Amino acid sequence: ERCLRHVGAEPERVLSEAHTSEAKSALRAQTDRAVELGIFGAPTFVVGSELFWGHDRLQEALDWCVHRAGGRRDL
Repeated sequence: ERCLRHVGAEPERVLSEAHTSEAKSALRAQTDRAVELGIFGAPTFVVGSELFWGHDRLQEALDWCVHRAGGRRDL
């Protein structure tokens, strides 16, 4: 609750919404999608069919994305 207040959120509302069936269904769907993509850790960045795992791979993922887009940076 303290962390939620720190970022300006209302803890009671956020925690209440987190326990709804809609939130649980969304989490299941996202987890299933992550498994389909082969994601096994966080953070993982997906560019096309390429996976980049770890915060130290963010720049590599961005470079790969720009390369795939033919140099476009407005993605």
